Amino acid sequence: MSSLNPFFEQMKKKDLKPKAIQKTSSGSSSHKVTSVRKVRKDKQHDIKFPVDYVMKVKLRTLCKTLNPIYKQKTGKPLTQTACNTLLLRFGLIKRKDVDYNIPYTDTKEYMHTYLLETEYGERGGLHEVAILKDMSDRRVAYCMIHHTIARLERGGSIEEIL
Repeated sequence: MSSLNPFFEQMKKKDLKPKAIQKTSSGSSSHKVTSVRKVRKDKQHDIKFPVDYVMKVKLRTLCKTLNPIYKQKTGKPLTQTACNTLLLRFGLIKRKDVDYNIPYTDTKEYMHTYLLETEYGERGGLHEVAILKDMSDRRVAYCMIHHTIARLERGGSIEEIL
């Protein structure tokens, strides 16, 4: 059954699929330019990694130890997530030294890290390492953070991480 109003007839014929967000210029019709919206430079990628009770205590103690030094350098307090992110970034720098064969168990209790999207997806980033090692992002983050903690326990410098 067709509508009496031609406006509604045109609405039925249009394909109403969602499209990518595009910006069009408001110039003349001959100079139509469309561009896809840019992604923010400071966009972060949340990575959860499993922790057991002992590891959680070690990470929290390390965060409290690093807080005064971090506050002196940046003027901001160090949160647990920011501390975990610093440890993961250090692990990414030293990724060739990391032992990826350590036992990994999913404890269903997680801590978070927020890597920048550029650090996560770039060449040599966490996602590429996960693909090369044929592991999940969580497992790679788990191995890198364990390696960094073990390095600090063996006498590594805290200043390297900051």
